[in-house]
Amino acid sequence: MEKVTFGDGLPGYVCGDPTHPGVVVVQEWWGVTETIQAHALRISKEGYRVLVPDLYKGALGVNVEEAHHLMSNLDWDVATGTTRRDEHARDRGDRGDARRAPRSVAR
Repeated sequence: MEKVTFGDGLPGYVCGDPTHPGVVVVQEWWGVTETIQAHALRISKEGYRVLVPDLYKGALGVNVEEAHHLMSNLDWDVATGTTRRDEHARDRGDRGDARRAPRSVAR
């Protein structure tokens, strides 16, 4: 898993072959935990390029109160900047087979 910066400074991670179809894994309200990273790696091994934006910029909610605080103070303009992530993928040469339909792989 590689640390990257999307668009205007949103940190995150990518993994998987850049020529494969892309999947965006969105964190739970705890942040980008080891579990989220493990899911991203598993999905990449199924033949996908996986982007994981870190909406809390490295912070983790270690309890319910802290996770609620992080989510409540989220910069939604930055968090919903999917165009920036798309531009990042394009600029890095990521491309995939558009014939492969997206599917849910969360468990």
